[in-house]
Amino acid sequence: MQCTPDHAFKLFQERRDAVTDEAFFNDPAHQWLRDLWTAAHYGRAYSKFIDECSLEFDWDRTHEWDFKLHVTDSVYPFQTTETLEPGRRRGYEYRQIARKERPATVLESWEPGTENGPEWIAAAITRKKKKNYSGVEGLNLLVYANFPAYELEFERVVRACAEEAEIFSSVWVITGNLLGQVSALNHEIGQNQTGWLVINESPTR
Repeated sequence: MQCTPDHAFKLFQERRDAVTDEAFFNDPAHQWLRDLWTAAHYGRAYSKFIDECSLEFDWDRTHEWDFKLHVTDSVYPFQTTETLEPGRRRGYEYRQIARKERPATVLESWEPGTENGPEWIAAAITRKKKKNYSGVEGLNLLVYANFPAYELEFERVVRACAEEAEIFSSVWVITGNLLGQVSALNHEIGQNQTGWLVINESPTR
């Protein structure tokens, strides 16, 4: 299936409405839905700030890419991954919320993500690197940095990720409101974009 980023996000919203928070975040059967959100969030930002694009999805999971980014006559296959604060037990948290043993909104400490976020992102790239994908030099990686932080210093992220990211065609980091290309063998995809882009949120509910 190939569609615009906005259509992909609309599809996500339609499917998400039928899924509880506990199932969405914990059930492996909904990994495709989490990947759909990540791709749509990225595509919406890419089309607004870099170039018009469309997204292609492999619902049958028969390829090593999660989605493809289509830009004019070029096609870029992507793998996606998420990084959380180490030790966070998200599955347990949402089970507690479902049983009303934990409030849905909890104040989180932002200092650990501010201080250690670049290294957490690098560790997520390392985990993908160890998958030993075939044709990895043509594969792009999108890392969803899903942890609170006062600030993610772009140059610190670039330095932390440099060695692990070098095998991928490009590596991008996305948060709720930031997008940046932190490594690239192929600069064409980012069209010389540097630093963080401040992007619109894409709600997960």
